[in-house]
Amino acid sequence: MNQGAILNQYYSKDLVDSLTKLIGKETGTIVMHSSLLGLGFPREGLDYFADYLINKLVYKLGYRLIIPVFTFDSEKKWSPLSSATHCGALSACILKKYTSYRTIHPIHSVLDICSNNLSSFAGTISKTSFGVDTVWEDILQDNKTINIGIGIGLDGGGTFLHAIEQRIKINYRKFITLDKTVEINGRTINDFKYFARLKSGTTEIVNNWEKVRLDLLEHGLYEELKKPFFISISKPADVFLYLKSKLEKDPDWFISS
Repeated sequence: MNQGAILNQYYSKDLVDSLTKLIGKETGTIVMHSSLLGLGFPREGLDYFADYLINKLVYKLGYRLIIPVFTFDSEKKWSPLSSATHCGALSACILKKYTSYRTIHPIHSVLDICSNNLSSFAGTISKTSFGVDTVWEDILQDNKTINIGIGIGLDGGGTFLHAIEQRIKINYRKFITLDKTVEINGRTINDFKYFARLKSGTTEIVNNWEKVRLDLLEHGLYEELKKPFFISISKPADVFLYLKSKLEKDPDWFISS
């Protein structure tokens, strides 16, 4: 997507209507990544769009909405109330409005917004980025969950693939203890883990997401719609079942050419 696409404008209703047509009645949970660089800007402004999106998807249609609000910086202290997200302008806007729905991890926090809060991980402490005490375990196993990228594709909009890496315990990553302290409710918490990429010599190992993207497209497990909006969509549980056998046979499949 050309960065000039940020100049494109659209009405909030038009985009959300496009999303609802893709979601399907059987869906219960939506994982949503976004990039205004690949999407454009809502005519009514981000605040209006954020409210319209949440109101329609969560409170009118009853979906559980998970929005990554990851923090990638070198700060030693992290707080769910004050630490920023580096997942784009829309995620930052929604975070300001729905901070109380944030999960607790100094890198991979998410907003877990649902109308009844019964299934929400909001406020839950996750000692690793992914795994049994995180929303990502649910995402990989729930066939009623879909992953949507608005203005963004699999590279940058497919975090669940990293959850698959951790689940399979691939050999080019290892757990490290983060040098970060979480401050919450007047107390501090340490010893958070991160499944970090190793290095080959002095070069960090890089995932071949384009190969993964093309393979999933070929097998009907991932779709990209170009018009009227660029939207990518997949079902993480189906993708996990398909990729599990590949990675068990070749743990380096995500990084090989």
